[in-house]
Amino acid sequence: PKHVWLTFKSRPPILTGFGADSSLTRHQNVCWTRARSAMERPAQQEMAPTVAWPEPFDLVQRMKQLGLERDPRPFSCCPVGKCIVVPDNHEAALFLCGSYRGTVKQSGLHCIGVFENAEIISMKKFTINCNKVKVLDLKGNPLLISGVATYRATSAKKPITDVANPWPGRCDADGKSFMELQAQAVLKKVAAQYPYEAPEGQACLLRDSSGIAAQLREELQRQVMDTGCVIMDFDLTDLSYAPEIAHAMLQRQQAEATVAARKLVVQAAVHIANDAIVEIGKVGRTFEKDVEANIIRSLLTAIVSTQTATPTIPL
Repeated sequence: PKHVWLTFKSRPPILTGFGADSSLTRHQNVCWTRARSAMERPAQQEMAPTVAWPEPFDLVQRMKQLGLERDPRPFSCCPVGKCIVVPDNHEAALFLCGSYRGTVKQSGLHCIGVFENAEIISMKKFTINCNKVKVLDLKGNPLLISGVATYRATSAKKPITDVANPWPGRCDADGKSFMELQAQAVLKKVAAQYPYEAPEGQACLLRDSSGIAAQLREELQRQVMDTGCVIMDFDLTDLSYAPEIAHAMLQRQQAEATVAARKLVVQAAVHIANDAIVEIGKVGRTFEKDVEANIIRSLLTAIVSTQTATPTIPL
């Protein structure tokens, strides 16, 4: 039988047979393919990038740390009464003549007593945007700071019986909710403990965002425990000086940058002038003290000056 060798790039040759040995040929091709795959697989696994994903938020563990407990279920169900529909990711707190009877936690159609009322609370994640809150930093400078808090409810009873206007969506239309007011108060309290900027290695609002975010979350969590909410994140999103001092602070920053730059230029000029005198001495040239001082003075003037040096020759 005739055989034809077919060679492909990046893979072993494949033997194609015609006639009685075609089954053997197919077997050889399969073996070659498996061997090639076994050799390439480790290299592909090593080249695959490893991405470090952040750990998901564990609500149950967080509730245990805070001492929060789930609402109890109703003591019994009424086969005859009225029906309510609980959507997905919602819970319904039942009240009988104003007295709390339990919480329906399963979505679907439920039958409750005729005299029972159901208050449905969403268990979804929500955010609060504290936009441009005016605060004073540790040095007394007025700042405009913005932050976003992420939270979710864990109880259908507490926002109804323990707190009035607990969060946006369950408050009066003409006022702010309890959660919004507490978030702004916490933002002002924590921002007052840090300066806007500080030397390297010291905590400040401009750089230490992760540490300040953790403090914001813990402080806000203590203030809203009565609502039954869990604060998942509280991050700073914007930070700037207030308009009344923004121009002055910009001038101060520019002055500090100018001083730092001139200081660097002077230090470099001193080293250059000193190296010049040392190198001249190495080649056997010696000068008197006044001549050496004139050389150093001329080099410093030429390097430090902001204008181009003009050489002059005394007559």
